[in-house]
Amino acid sequence: MMRAATIIWALLAMIAGTGLFLLKYQVQAEERHLRDLRKDIAGTQQSIHVLKAEWSYLNDPSRLSEQALRHLDMRPMRVSQIVTLDSIPLRGEPAYLPPGLAAAAPSQQAKPTEHGGAVKKQSAARKSVAGRTVTAWHARPRRSQQVASSRVQP
Repeated sequence: MMRAATIIWALLAMIAGTGLFLLKYQVQAEERHLRDLRKDIAGTQQSIHVLKAEWSYLNDPSRLSEQALRHLDMRPMRVSQIVTLDSIPLRGEPAYLPPGLAAAAPSQQAKPTEHGGAVKKQSAARKSVAGRTVTAWHARPRRSQQVASSRVQP
């Protein structure tokens, strides 16, 4: 009986040793993988830091205004450029209407116009904007079978 117990204990020791051996190598592989992940995270954080620095440089207001002046020919808005909607002449109204004169309502009939040989029909649409009646003319092109020429017509 003593020999059987000794053999069983020896087998259990070999199984435990082999299990510990395999577990050791598995833990080392996981540690290596974790070290690689930490290196990747550090590299990614460094890249993010560089990108944030570049983003803050590119979005610097003084740099953007200098670039806009150099490339876009943009200037700050003047106070005289700001107007109300009521001061903008709408289509079909005279360019300047002196105070005290009533605006004449344009006719609501469809007006055919000639443009480049093709006849277009226009329809009037009326709506009220800020207490004023606005007339907008919508042009509807007539379909034609002609091929457009490459010549530019005034």
